Amino acid sequence: CEGDNVCEQELAVNRAIEAGVICVAAAGNESEDTSDYCPAKLKSCITVSSVDKNGALSDFSNFGEAVDVAAPGEDIWSSTLDGKYEPASGTSMATPFAAAAAAMLLTNNPSMTVFETEQTLKKICADHGLKGNDSSYGAGILDFGVFFGQKDKATSISIKEKSVTVTVS
Repeated sequence: CEGDNVCEQELAVNRAIEAGVICVAAAGNESEDTSDYCPAKLKSCITVSSVDKNGALSDFSNFGEAVDVAAPGEDIWSSTLDGKYEPASGTSMATPFAAAAAAMLLTNNPSMTVFETEQTLKKICADHGLKGNDSSYGAGILDFGVFFGQKDKATSISIKEKSVTVTVS
């Protein structure tokens, strides 16, 4: 997707959006503006940047106008090809947080449109960086406490077919 040209990735995302699919994209790990990376640069995707355990933008995370939200992306325990688990870092580690939040929203509100889902995700963020939307954090860092209307921290989340249970302490 160079310049204003439409590439196959953009066409695929557009078809998915038209079909009601929510597209969540990793911002990328080059410490550069997302405007050069597809699908991260697409306004139709929910683009996710990465933050460290202190809420600072990860030094590798891409940034830019297309960033919608941020989520933890450093030292996230992940499965490996050899069946083990180890910590991994990257915007691809942050992106599942946004995808999971979107899925939980849709579980409770299956008639939400793609646009409504994205706007609701942005409302459940803790503002970070510059006040309001900014190029590092978008609307802010996803905050599952806000999502569930809890002031206490969630200690576990259980998702079953048609319900979500959160334990807080």
